[in-house]
Amino acid sequence: MAKPNELDAAIALLTGAFPNVQVEKGTIIVYQKFLADLDPELMILAVQTAIARHPYATWPTIAEIRSVYAEISNPDVPSTAEAWGQAIAELNSYSGYPSTHPLVKATLKAMGRQTIMQYDNMGVLYAHFSKAYEQIVAREKQNLTMLPEVREHVARLNEGNPVHKQLKALAASKAVEQERSE
Repeated sequence: MAKPNELDAAIALLTGAFPNVQVEKGTIIVYQKFLADLDPELMILAVQTAIARHPYATWPTIAEIRSVYAEISNPDVPSTAEAWGQAIAELNSYSGYPSTHPLVKATLKAMGRQTIMQYDNMGVLYAHFSKAYEQIVAREKQNLTMLPEVREHVARLNEGNPVHKQLKALAASKAVEQERSE
């Protein structure tokens, strides 16, 4: 969590990069509030990167800065092709491939090992894996860019939702079933 002086440093970077932009005090307060939950070092790097990429004579938006933050805070996310290679290695290994990225493992888990092993067409399997992997990566990026208050509110809403409870129970029973079959 960024401290006030670290947030001031981010604002100073923005002000220095765009000296002709007149910014209201309220705008500065909003930027500080929406960046306060980020790791300070990565937040400064995200602001610098957003400034370098921003083509207009205005401040980069908060969304741009948080998007860059998500990108640089998780730099080792494999491309879809790299993830596919890791998935194949993981599936061919009895005890799990040691360098499989957690998002690749999450994709394999979501697809189900039993289901994957039943595919006889690798092209179709790759297409399904690619789509599932890209959705999981997008969800992870969304989680990283989401404000903590929003994330907590969504979690509370989901906990009270009977459909969510049913889906959770179904996922848990599938996981148990899958572990038994392995």
